[in-house]
Amino acid sequence: MNFGKFWKCGFFDWRLYEISDVGKFLPCEAFGQPEPVFPVTHGGDDYYEDDRSQDSSSLAQGRFIVHARGIRDHTFHEVQVDYQNAQFDKNQNLFLRRGTFKDVENSIDNYAKQGVSALYLMGTLQRDNYPFTNKYTNQTEYRKDDASPLAVTSRNQANKMLGGDAGLKAIVDKAKTRNIKIVVDTLARISSTRHHRKYKDLLLHHLTEEGRRDICYGTDGQA
Repeated sequence: MNFGKFWKCGFFDWRLYEISDVGKFLPCEAFGQPEPVFPVTHGGDDYYEDDRSQDSSSLAQGRFIVHARGIRDHTFHEVQVDYQNAQFDKNQNLFLRRGTFKDVENSIDNYAKQGVSALYLMGTLQRDNYPFTNKYTNQTEYRKDDASPLAVTSRNQANKMLGGDAGLKAIVDKAKTRNIKIVVDTLARISSTRHHRKYKDLLLHHLTEEGRRDICYGTDGQA
């Protein structure tokens, strides 16, 4: 079966159905084991070996993971920005100093020397840090500096606490000089408590038993 071309990167799940005589959708079953896409060799005891027989069946479904052209030729290194050159109090499990975009920028030369050709950055997006302006110093501070990187409030803004848009751009500019690609981890979900107002009409809602409109938590309304 030919699924055609994929024009965008991402995860594409599929499942085959047939329509019964009464018009109902019935999931198709696949019998036996599919041939592996890449050659597989087993050595010693393989505790993860699939022991299904050729007569066993499962749903005809799967997932395509589509990468950009040439992405497999790169040597990736995953970087959680908060942990880059960070300092910890191990007894209290707290940050003494959190990593920033500047720390990542300063580490690019070292990554290049190690043969890394692409950095996968995590925790770069604006999150629920609850920024406020200190009326005495006129500086921006954060009431929730330990907010989860998954509690994203805006998917098109770099985290201001870590250096903002200018800091992320500096990483990209420095990476270009060492021929290193930058891939930014993004999320389909957003913070359920303090997301940007631009998402207000895009969230999935439902009516409670009292007839009140409420967010369907666990879908696109909560990280």
